[in-house]
Amino acid sequence: MSATIKTSNIADLFVAPSLVTGLFTSTTVKGNGSGTTSTSVAMGAVQVRVLLDGHPGYAYPDSSGGGVTFDQRIQTLTAKLGFILTDCIASGGVGCELTPEEIELVLDTTSAHSYNFILLNVGSGVHSVTIQAKASSRSTTIGGAAVSNAIFGLGSLTVDSVRLVNSFSF
Repeated sequence: MSATIKTSNIADLFVAPSLVTGLFTSTTVKGNGSGTTSTSVAMGAVQVRVLLDGHPGYAYPDSSGGGVTFDQRIQTLTAKLGFILTDCIASGGVGCELTPEEIELVLDTTSAHSYNFILLNVGSGVHSVTIQAKASSRSTTIGGAAVSNAIFGLGSLTVDSVRLVNSFSF
């Protein structure tokens, strides 16, 4: 998304992009006879940054130009399955103890979908404001399977010339 705005004197810009974003994560683990732990992790994220006249790094709070997280999920599934018998073999089967099975699911989700950026002292003239979005996904497994995906789609952009107080700072 992009917009062009003309400022007649030194001004600050208020930029408010919003996006539809989506994350898909799927994790699967398997039991085994040895009782070892299986883990699957699926991660997806959408980040957004603002460019002023084609250059990143002018928008606050993202002064580094790396982007602000609009949507992120980390899904971790861990299991220890397999009916693990302990303290049983040496005593000839008397007093067998069954170690409990364990399943743990952790979801860590962050969502914004809209964010307000401020560009300070952009100067007079015609300025181009561009929004860039980046989708990323990653999966890791130990004894299981994981799939992840991140998407972004329809969005809107508001750019307004504003005058902040002279001593404004972050």
